[in-house]
Amino acid sequence: MVSGAQAVAETHTGLDRFHEQPLTWEPCPETLLEGLECADVQVPLDYAAPEGRTITVAVSRARASGEQSSRAQASGERRGTLFVNPGGPGISARHMPLPENPQGIGGLGDQRIAQVYDLIAMDPRGTGGSSPRIACEEHAAPPLPRPDEAEYEQLTDLAREGERDCQERFGNLRPHVSTANTARDMDVVRAVLGEDSLSYLGFSYGTTLGAVYGTLFPERLDRAVLDSAMPPEGTHREQYTQMAPAHTANVDRFTVWLAEHDDVYGLGEDAEEVHGLLLEVSDRLAADPREDVPGWGPLDGHGFDAIMGDHARYQQNWDVAADFVWRLANDEPFPENGTPRMDPIAELNPYTHGVLMTVMCETPWPTDPEVYRSETAEFAQAHPFGPGTFWTVPQWCTFAGWEPAEPPVEIDGEAFDDALVVQAEFDAQTPYEGGEALAEHLGAAMVTVTDDGGHGLYGAAGYSCATEAVDAYLVDGHAPEDVSCAGPAIPEPIPPLP
Repeated sequence: MVSGAQAVAETHTGLDRFHEQPLTWEPCPETLLEGLECADVQVPLDYAAPEGRTITVAVSRARASGEQSSRAQASGERRGTLFVNPGGPGISARHMPLPENPQGIGGLGDQRIAQVYDLIAMDPRGTGGSSPRIACEEHAAPPLPRPDEAEYEQLTDLAREGERDCQERFGNLRPHVSTANTARDMDVVRAVLGEDSLSYLGFSYGTTLGAVYGTLFPERLDRAVLDSAMPPEGTHREQYTQMAPAHTANVDRFTVWLAEHDDVYGLGEDAEEVHGLLLEVSDRLAADPREDVPGWGPLDGHGFDAIMGDHARYQQNWDVAADFVWRLANDEPFPENGTPRMDPIAELNPYTHGVLMTVMCETPWPTDPEVYRSETAEFAQAHPFGPGTFWTVPQWCTFAGWEPAEPPVEIDGEAFDDALVVQAEFDAQTPYEGGEALAEHLGAAMVTVTDDGGHGLYGAAGYSCATEAVDAYLVDGHAPEDVSCAGPAIPEPIPPLP
């Protein structure tokens, strides 16, 4: 492991030309990013050899906008810069300072933080507008929650082919595309901005990025909010496979609610009966996909499994999900412009897939494809809904013939003066236990949203309590505190209309 002290000493060597480079802000050229300023920053490909090849990271900025910010600047108390990251690995970030963004993880430009901080978002190396971009999307495997034997072999072959092709095209870059180097890139951007320190707000995998930054550059980190956090230890494979039982817990909650309202939906008198009905619907769709589901085209069993697993956690939308199930179970038509498409989280279109499948190789994966077979069968039986089982099949890292340039950074809890972790009790993407472990490891305060499966809570609709707790820390300057917040209200059942 790389210790924090060693990493800081190393990354200060030979970086003057990067820290002192001129920075030119211009209106972002992309229509999607209208209203933001954009710039490119040169960084070393390899921080161990900064005199060598350089690459570019793309950065966006929204200047602090509010009257409160103006007063703070005048009094010398302005908060400075807040770096934001939506997670991933492999997701671009430059949209984050917008009032609204296409990723669905809270538009930050209309939050209180935008009044007192310049919001800075950097597309991690290899993603989005950063260059070169590790684009291997053509090899992204379809998310099959319960692959049969033939599909298992298909997914294994796709992983082998994807790894081979991406390595042939980007093998000189991939050993240096890592969480640690992305954190080092952030620090170069900080220096180019002329800031002595930065504050940080990261979601999902972005919490690991923030924790690594605080370990490598403890003297540079002011305040840190880690929303929907990953655990401080363990492998990427462990993190992804933990999603399966977390999705199952949410499906169990949803089936209990459906059974409690059997008089409205008629889907089963108890949770076990409802669960059996969901399996029946999946089997029926596997044999005969529905063609009339708005936004979907053919909806087969795999699509239904993914939808149920992912959207059972959004309790505020259980009435919509119940109507969806009722129509499929009773072979009822969908109204035009009716039930909206509910995309399963395993769809990887928002990602730069090559970066996702590179960063995941930071930690070890079994190299024998047969090791995965029994776990896949076990998970398919125990966790039929949601994308978790998909991660038990062989991935690109199973076939990786390359080594990262350095081992992953061991997160140092002593590096953090204070921090705030935000976590929902039934979060299926980053289960609660991981956030709890990170908070304990860092000695951080924790905002817990109870009886809820949300992910990416700050600024999101229905999470005003969590948002206010974060604002009290980041904006008002209060010490972080443990807070318990209720999740969004569960809706009343709505009788379906044929």
